[in-house]
Amino acid sequence: MIVVKGSDCIKADKITIASGIPERTLMKRASRGFGDFLRTLPGRNFVFVIGRGNNAADGVFASGFLKKQVEIFCVFPEERINENLRWAIETSKRKVFFQASISRIKNSFKNADWIVDCIFGTGFRGEVKEPFKSVIQAINNSKTPVVSCDVPSGINSDTGQCQIAVKANFTVTFGYPKLGLFLPPARDFSGSVRFVDIGLKKVKGLKNIELITPEEILKKIPEREPSFNKYRAGHVLIFAGKMQGASILAGLGALKSGAGLLTFFSEKKINFPEAIHIGADTNILNYIKRKKVKAVVWGCGWGREDASLLEILEKIKVPKVIDADGIFLLKKFSLFRKLKNYILTPHTGEIRNLTSGKIVPPHSWKTLLRISRNINAPILLKGHQTAICDGKKVYINPTGNPILSTGGTGDLLSGMIAGFIAQGLNIIDASRCAAYIHGLCADILFKEKGDRGFLVREIAKKIPVAIRNIEKH
Repeated sequence: MIVVKGSDCIKADKITIASGIPERTLMKRASRGFGDFLRTLPGRNFVFVIGRGNNAADGVFASGFLKKQVEIFCVFPEERINENLRWAIETSKRKVFFQASISRIKNSFKNADWIVDCIFGTGFRGEVKEPFKSVIQAINNSKTPVVSCDVPSGINSDTGQCQIAVKANFTVTFGYPKLGLFLPPARDFSGSVRFVDIGLKKVKGLKNIELITPEEILKKIPEREPSFNKYRAGHVLIFAGKMQGASILAGLGALKSGAGLLTFFSEKKINFPEAIHIGADTNILNYIKRKKVKAVVWGCGWGREDASLLEILEKIKVPKVIDADGIFLLKKFSLFRKLKNYILTPHTGEIRNLTSGKIVPPHSWKTLLRISRNINAPILLKGHQTAICDGKKVYINPTGNPILSTGGTGDLLSGMIAGFIAQGLNIIDASRCAAYIHGLCADILFKEKGDRGFLVREIAKKIPVAIRNIEKH
């Protein structure tokens, strides 16, 4: 899905309305999508904080789909709300407390499971003034998880600039993904982003930049008939180095994402009952051909001193996922352009060793395009809003949260990429699926139990759940 400036999304909205689609039809589509997301959240008590315009109307209308305890506080007096908000209140049959005091709102936050931010929308520009500044501060200080409607209040959806803004855990945005959600400083306020297509007319988006959506992922996830078997599900080979834990996590990623067979190549046998083990006496190239290995993972916990595999790696024709120490060794021996059919999966620290370019959006997107073209291979840059580049386009992943900020999650992701390749996807599609599902696993855990303290194995357990969620979506 293309990414556009917020102002371009507003233009698309006006063009769509002018074409004959009623404004309230678009609002209903947005609200239903927003309500669908809110219904996935656990807890019983939802507190909506709204402004006076269409963003507030979207939130109020969406609240009508919730069979939860809902309180709605409007910062404005009733006489200042627009007609769409008035219509949404009447249609949803929700009670709204107008011109609510800060103390009243704060008191309600104490019992809230979720705060829903519907104060300012896509069209917000300029400075946040009182009483909105105090309301936003109260939201951010509440320590209650937040969902923002369309754009976190206070953010310029064109530039990502903000003086003060709601810090959301999730943002559900409508029409088109807005550029400002993915630019600093706003990217640290937008949390995990969800997109709702409301049928706007096409507009010109950002050149070479797209957002990964669940609809696209659903089309790529391989279907399985009753006669499906482990050989059709594909075989992944992982080269395990000194730090076997990293390879184990990669193996979990491969199998949990759907691969049928897993082999570890290692000096010492790895305690992984579901995997095959081969040692140094194995002819690797012959094994790959004979056992129909579909994807290879190298670099996770391998070690930076061992270059013994490089000559064989050049001869392996199946797709290769290269991470961590593998990236280091490829650079050390200048093998990037000699190797074929592979993807690099660095985090921000590792990519700094490959470039002097900036790695903060939007500069990082140009940097990824340049590096990918130089090495003639795709790159997945891990981190908040993971980006995948094939030398032509950059795909931004909207899912994920701080649960993923723990050692080993990158190894899990590398294995997931290989798992999807083994099932028949090309490298880019496999990477897009893996990144989206990887982040979605963390989002599911966040909804259930909070934002910290999870083991990578717990994230891995959610992979089938995340895939099922996408299929249901």
